[in-house]
Amino acid sequence: MEVEEELKEYLILSSKIHHGLTKKECKLLAYELAEKNKLKVPNSWKVNKIAGENWLKEFHKRWPQISIRKPKSTSLARATSFNRTTVEEFFDNVISVYEKFEKPKLGPHTIYNLNEMRLTTVHNPPNVLSQKGMK
Repeated sequence: MEVEEELKEYLILSSKIHHGLTKKECKLLAYELAEKNKLKVPNSWKVNKIAGENWLKEFHKRWPQISIRKPKSTSLARATSFNRTTVEEFFDNVISVYEKFEKPKLGPHTIYNLNEMRLTTVHNPPNVLSQKGMK
């Protein structure tokens, strides 16, 4: 139970710092923890070098404060550069573009989240294990 509690705390901490673990990563970590702590594990764990799906379901039952969550799609640049200076610069640029072009033609439907190469900068993140109720 001590090792599982440490794993639970690690899952919560990692999700708080935007590095949540997927189900597969959690099962790999559980297997590694069991091996390092010389805990008795099923043979399938040793063969596959990963904890089983049943273990994950039971882990979730034992620690109901952990849930599988879908992180919000946000680019790293956006998450790290959200501050007063950058936001003011963005809105100054928006105002200058609105002043340069005709306002009725411009609106929210003409603003896209793209980088200079016209590629989306936001990627679809995988589901992660996180603290229940955490956004």
